[in-house]
Amino acid sequence: QEDDHNVDNEFEKPLSGEETAAFLNKSIDGVKEIFPLEISANIVMTKFWRVLRNRMKVALTPLGLGNVDDFSYLASMFQLKNPTKTELILAHLQEITTGTEIIKRLVNNGWLQETPHPTDKRSKIITLTSEGRIHVEKAFDVAMPISIDAYKKLNQEQLHTLYELLKTIEQENTEPYYTLKKEIGKN
Repeated sequence: QEDDHNVDNEFEKPLSGEETAAFLNKSIDGVKEIFPLEISANIVMTKFWRVLRNRMKVALTPLGLGNVDDFSYLASMFQLKNPTKTELILAHLQEITTGTEIIKRLVNNGWLQETPHPTDKRSKIITLTSEGRIHVEKAFDVAMPISIDAYKKLNQEQLHTLYELLKTIEQENTEPYYTLKKEIGKN
């Protein structure tokens, strides 16, 4: 009988932390050689976001926030000030069905509240409950250090430059997306 822990295939062997880091660095370097720089940048940003998202998920789960989207929706309520359900979903660039499920979950937890829109019977106004405010403030205490730590290799000047560059391409790509979503919503 073969021991389950004895793996002959080198691709199935568990890697140590150092081996995993070396493998990931090698795979990122290989991407630059194969794809245009724009594609390589997309791959690096995607990997970075996935690592950051997973670290946040681990930290936020004990607070009852099983995913980063739940936290993002709650956190955005500080800036949006009583959006409609559609505005909240659109602010997160998500499909209506996905956003509706997130809002429903947050309402069921008592962190968001839906009330009828005063002038549009088809719409609902979303507000942050006092319990939701307390909850998201606890989540900020957990999530902010993770985000700050993710950029520790950069000094403030590099971080500012990175922010400005990312903001430029984000705006260039987000504005047409919002316009398209609004046009689709009219039909």
